[in-house]
Amino acid sequence: MRILLISDSHGNSDAVDELIAKWPNVDLYLHAGDSESHPRSIYPFRTVRGNCDYSFDMQEELLIPTPFGNILMRHKKEITAKKLEEKDVKVYIYGHTHVPECVKRKGVAFINPGSIAYPRSEFGSTYMVLDMNDKLIDVKLYGFENHKILKRYHVYLNEIQKEEQPLEEEIPPVNEIEELEQELAKIEQELKEIRSKRKNEN
Repeated sequence: MRILLISDSHGNSDAVDELIAKWPNVDLYLHAGDSESHPRSIYPFRTVRGNCDYSFDMQEELLIPTPFGNILMRHKKEITAKKLEEKDVKVYIYGHTHVPECVKRKGVAFINPGSIAYPRSEFGSTYMVLDMNDKLIDVKLYGFENHKILKRYHVYLNEIQKEEQPLEEEIPPVNEIEELEQELAKIEQELKEIRSKRKNEN
């Protein structure tokens, strides 16, 4: 299941239209609020009310059942653990900060695509594409200017959350994981050579 995720377009309908044209074959289009546009004008995006969307009739939150777990979308990050548990949420999507984020809290993926209009991070204007299956979400953060991948995360949906694990778990970008795996393989090779050398000496 592929999801195009944007937020905080603040009336920039040209940017929204550009993304719809760029990604014509996704399964779900989600906008996390502050579109400052009538919902019909950003179709096929489904959206929620942001703090700047006061003149439009929009839902405060949107619960989206999928074959791989429930997605809950609101504009602001604040939400109670009780509500997430009651709605059996696997993925919580929000905007408002204009800063992209991908973290895991108590087994729930918290995802913010940043802003395509007024960014507040070093990445500039951003959006996300999520590929979701029964095991993980492959989250790609794209720069809006050139549509190139800036960061990539793998969020595992069915990991057991142990009591001793921290409430908030930083998800390292995939490229960092690959680098660590390469370093580990190099160390293991060096250990193998040392053991072999000692064996020959004996």
